[in-house]
Amino acid sequence: MKLYQCIKCGKICFELFETTKHRHQHEGHAFREINAIHLPLKAVWYDMIESGEKKEEYRLLSPHWLKALCGIRHVVRCKKDSLMCGGCVKNDTYLVESFDAVVFRYGYTKRFMVWSIESISIGQGRPEWGAPQGRDVFVIRLKERLF
Repeated sequence: MKLYQCIKCGKICFELFETTKHRHQHEGHAFREINAIHLPLKAVWYDMIESGEKKEEYRLLSPHWLKALCGIRHVVRCKKDSLMCGGCVKNDTYLVESFDAVVFRYGYTKRFMVWSIESISIGQGRPEWGAPQGRDVFVIRLKERLF
């Protein structure tokens, strides 16, 4: 699913035909594609984010998430500090690709919500929100609900 946002009014559209319909109704409006990451969630985490209680989502520092969030294609485990990296990354610095939004799915159903992203960093999250105790993870901080 691709997302588009009207540059003038901020409306979110999910299909190109919706953007065309909007342009016909509002002369001079133009759209930009939103770079979004799609994440399925368990019901408990989805409900907490939907209610506004949980403002962060976590993903492990694993080869899969390094590829998805940083664009690192060849991931190896460093023997020195056992962190995952693309070669040897100094000072735990990963270049996270810029994502504008995150699409949360309720498991693998059609139910979803879209949030803008404040930041994506590496650190330790809150265990009561699902972060593993004492392990570094990708921390996706949420800004505001878009849809």
